[in-house]
Amino acid sequence: MKPPEQIYAVVEKTAHTDNWFRLLKKQLDIRVEKFVPHITLVRNIPVTSFDKLWPNFENRPFSETFTANSLTILQKETFVDYCEWRHYKELFFADKLAIF
Repeated sequence: MKPPEQIYAVVEKTAHTDNWFRLLKKQLDIRVEKFVPHITLVRNIPVTSFDKLWPNFENRPFSETFTANSLTILQKETFVDYCEWRHYKELFFADKLAIF
């Protein structure tokens, strides 16, 4: 059985965001090759529902600017079927806001 799916918006790759996430990975000692900065819109969608929803999102443009005052980092076990994402760390930017 295939695990549930998710729909997310990928953070636009720019020199600014690439540098920001590179520094973040260095600061947190994150050593993963496949690192996809994104905002989850819907998660844990049953495969049958995902197959119905995805055509409505697949080519839909999405553009939004926002100011983040914190960043939530989640983690999951790597080699476990049907593992859940768990809260790993919350970073608060205080007066140093990240604008995307």
